Amino acid sequence: GLEWHRNEGIELTFLEPGNLGFAIRDRSFRLQPGDMTVTRPWQEHRVGLPTVGPCRLHWVILDVEVRRPNQHWNWPRWLVLTRGDLQELTTMLRHNERPVWKATSEIKRCFQQIARTVESNRSSSQISRLTAYLNEILVMTLEMMRGRHMRLDETLSSSRRTVELFLADL
Repeated sequence: GLEWHRNEGIELTFLEPGNLGFAIRDRSFRLQPGDMTVTRPWQEHRVGLPTVGPCRLHWVILDVEVRRPNQHWNWPRWLVLTRGDLQELTTMLRHNERPVWKATSEIKRCFQQIARTVESNRSSSQISRLTAYLNEILVMTLEMMRGRHMRLDETLSSSRRTVELFLADL
């Protein structure tokens, strides 16, 4: 498995077949087929508890140019979400402590299409196709989150939180 780590971007994963251990801070999960995880930049997590068995885990990390939880997110310029949708998605992702979701069939399809695209052609000619699928995953993630009751916690992106993470790592 992957030991405790943090990413500089938003990590989205999708588990197709198999099951997989996943943890953030003091919570552990047993992912099942169709589960999706969302981790914020710098959110400590691990995959495999402690090992990874037979499964297929799709993952992508989108850099939003933050080095601390309290910084403003700068999304890639290739995103096509409207300003309002992007702001809403940012708020939901920054202030949400729920890491595991049951993915929609549309999200599953997009992850599968990304995998097929990467497997079939490793040249730059597929960049537009990959970009379209990633945009669709983000739109579908926003719609999925809108449809579920979430508790938002603004302290997850506060300066105090940044200091707490720094001190915990010392």
